[in-house]
This record gives sequence, structure tokens and C-alpha cells, in this order.
Amino acid sequence: ALRPGPLRPQAVCRRRAALMSDDARGTPLGDLADKLSIGERIGQGTKNSWVNPAYWNRQFVTASHIANNVPNGSTVLELGKDAKNLYYVPSPEAMTLVVPPSNLIVEQGPIREAAAKLRVPFSLFTETPLDAVPLTAASFDAALLFDMLDGAPEQAAYGAVSLLANALKPGGVLLFAEREGANLPAICADFNLQVASEAEGGFDVGI
Repeated sequence: ALRPGPLRPQAVCRRRAALMSDDARGTPLGDLADKLSIGERIGQGTKNSWVNPAYWNRQFVTASHIANNVPNGSTVLELGKDAKNLYYVPSPEAMTLVVPPSNLIVEQGPIREAAAKLRVPFSLFTETPLDAVPLTAASFDAALLFDMLDGAPEQAAYGAVSLLANALKPGGVLLFAEREGANLPAICADFNLQVASEAEGGFDVGI
């Protein structure tokens, strides 16, 4: 079961030092985080701006969500594409990244090089079917799923949630930001995972 309770949008800047450089603090970006809910920040990603606004605003939401909702000292599992999101985790004990099979070639070298900078135990699985990834059940404190299911078949989405749900400890947290079309909150309910989520700007954001 996941930790119950609402999202904590009011706490988004509580660990702002982990999200921004010194130059960014006190700027409109910092002020924005204090004023917007998670759903509103997702909505910012749909607005037109001077350079690729959707990408950068989604990254801001992702960083905020992870930094404020993954407890210190957690063992963390991510189903993702690279090690980028793992940099947002505050003081992890260990981290595991599962890159699902795809038609793209996964370069393990850059991923392992990036993860090495985190200086925590790191495991990487690539090109392994999700139902064959050798993870110990109930061994992770937190699981991450961010923008991985867009366009994925329903069976693949269920496989992703199954992998993460089985790996979570009792009381562990599943953090996600997925496009509404993935129907992730409903899939989580099918696995008896209690999640709270907001839907805005085309995304479901939840924990």
C-alpha cells in the first residue's frame, strides 16, 4: 500500500536549494514555486514561451515533486529513460533505474557515468522485459514514473505499475506525472494502490 494523504503543493519550495542554483533563488522562477499548486505548474508547461516551455516547466514540476515527496535516506526505483530524475532525490540510500525495452539503443555508459556522480549504490537494468527484471519484492521506499506511458499500450502500462507496486515496501510511495490518456490513477486503483492525484494541463500528477 502507498502512503495515504493529499499532495503537498504548498511544500514545493521547502527544499528549493536542491532544485535551483544560487542564481535562480529569488527570481520569478522561485516566486512561481511558492504560488502555484502542482496542477497549476503542470498547466504552465502548456503555455507558449521563449524556448521549449513545455519541457522546462515539466522538468520543474518533476524536480519539485520528487524533492518534496521522497523521504531522505530512501531506496529509490525509477522506471525511466536516463539518470536525470535521480538527481532530484534528496539524500538517497541507493537507487535503481529500469529502462524498459524499446526500439532505441540504450547507451549504458553515459547513464552509469551520470549516476556515479551521485555517489550512492546504483543498479541499472536495460533491455529486460519488465516481468523479468530481478527486483526483490517490497524492497524500495519510493518509486518514480514520469512521462513514460504516453502512447503505451494498456498492457505495457499495467506491466509498469505491476513492477513498481511489487517492489515497494509497505508504506512506500509511488510518485508520478503521466499524461491523462495513460489513465494511471485508475490503473493504480486496480493494484489496490491508494494514490492522491491532480489532473490539469493534460497530466495526472500524484503520489
